[in-house]
Amino acid sequence: MRVNRGRVSKSSILLQFISRNPGLGVEEISKTLGWTPRSVKLVLNRLEKSGRVSTRFFPTVLHVNEERWEVEKEVSSEKEKLERIILKLRERDRETFEKCVKAKMLRDDKLATLYASQCAEIRRLIRAVVASQGVLTRIGVALESLRLSLGRKLL
Repeated sequence: MRVNRGRVSKSSILLQFISRNPGLGVEEISKTLGWTPRSVKLVLNRLEKSGRVSTRFFPTVLHVNEERWEVEKEVSSEKEKLERIILKLRERDRETFEKCVKAKMLRDDKLATLYASQCAEIRRLIRAVVASQGVLTRIGVALESLRLSLGRKLL
């Protein structure tokens, strides 16, 4: 927050207010802060020209912190969980396949068919998890691109 001669600037007050209350219109902001709508518009224009807020639909703070967004951390965490699931499923598939081969060698066709069905189901699960992992990767790339794009606009 910037201080001017012992006072907090209107820009700082408005910026802090918008960051805590995104999505409010000029009228609502002016009523809540006790300012005139004209004062709110003037300060918003100043903040928008400096690239600190966007008023395209409603005032929104555009400050982008260089730290990773929380959602990026969650996406990364979920990708790691999916990787562990894939490793467990592949191990289970290998074990089930070996059981299938042993049952076939012992000429126990019913048991071999059961194990073969389990292998097929496990492989379907692996494909689904890999597809989910790909979606999370694309989401991560899109978030990174958005973060970088917003960062360039603020420079």
